Amino acid sequence: MKYKQIEIGQRIKNLRLAKSLRQDDFISLITNKGNREEKDVSIAPNVLQKIENGEIFGKNKNYLSEKQLQILSDVLEISKREIIFGKEEKIKEFVMQFFYQAVTNIHPKLLG
Repeated sequence: MKYKQIEIGQRIKNLRLAKSLRQDDFISLITNKGNREEKDVSIAPNVLQKIENGEIFGKNKNYLSEKQLQILSDVLEISKREIIFGKEEKIKEFVMQFFYQAVTNIHPKLLG
């Protein structure tokens, strides 16, 4: 669901910009939030750029790890759910799109 990764990345970028933070400032805030040690932070500047662009990265080809999502949630001061789905009204829209794609992509042999 590449379109969803792009949407999530854009949401993260917009939330960062709403706080008037450049990427470098945001990385510093992530590092300092909750007295994290530098080694505990798994969002480097190049990784943040990839996240905001909706790109997949890393050995296991995940878009966002649970740890990265939690760090972003802490720093942006919003829920992980809101980072992924956006505002509450967007959740219903996402679910409808997901099921529509699932139904329209069912292989004819599965339908009988």
